[in-house]
Amino acid sequence: MTWDPSRPSNDEKIRNMGQNVFRPFWDAIEQASENASENKLRQWGVNLIDRSTVGGASLNPPEIEDTGTVYVRDDGAHPELFFRDTQGNFVQITKDGNLGSATGAVFNSVSFNGNDFMIIRWANYSYGVVGNSDAFIKQGGTEEFDTPLTGISTSGSDPNQGTNVSVTFSTPMPGIYSVMATPKSGTIRVYNVGPSGFSLNIRTPQGGFISPNNTGGVHLMVVGTA
Repeated sequence: MTWDPSRPSNDEKIRNMGQNVFRPFWDAIEQASENASENKLRQWGVNLIDRSTVGGASLNPPEIEDTGTVYVRDDGAHPELFFRDTQGNFVQITKDGNLGSATGAVFNSVSFNGNDFMIIRWANYSYGVVGNSDAFIKQGGTEEFDTPLTGISTSGSDPNQGTNVSVTFSTPMPGIYSVMATPKSGTIRVYNVGPSGFSLNIRTPQGGFISPNNTGGVHLMVVGTA
């Protein structure tokens, strides 16, 4: 049984509507139907009110046995989409127009089994100027990257001549990880890898000095396990 738009008919008796119309319709709304051939309750849009704006309502809905709950609440900046599972876990699904969040959702923390997790963090930096220092300004990515990153120009006898950038995690990586780094100009080397961050050395394709403003920007992808 699912929602039947032909009921009630124009000559349907009121005394029969409770058993024959209203209660079956309630079941259709509450449980829907697993029969693919039946009509569904189809809507053009589903509106979820921000729980932060509802007086007396907690930010997160209560745990319900055998039921997952999708809801919207303010995460401190904007209303975002959340999910609560039957174990009482809160998973943030969206963050500032992107999927995932620093608390572990979607592409930040994807569980493959009960013990292992793949952690993916990314950031896109473009060249900018902060005060009098050359810097890379974060244009997008996950929250775990601190920003901005200062590019230190070195040359001469320094074995790391070029642009050296210190990258830090606001949330340390919990396990082993690898870094994929792509500069908009030049070549890049990753070194000093540790739980709290790593360093980048950017040079010209010929291995010589390159200034931060000539580098243009850097795209980073960090993949690891916990």
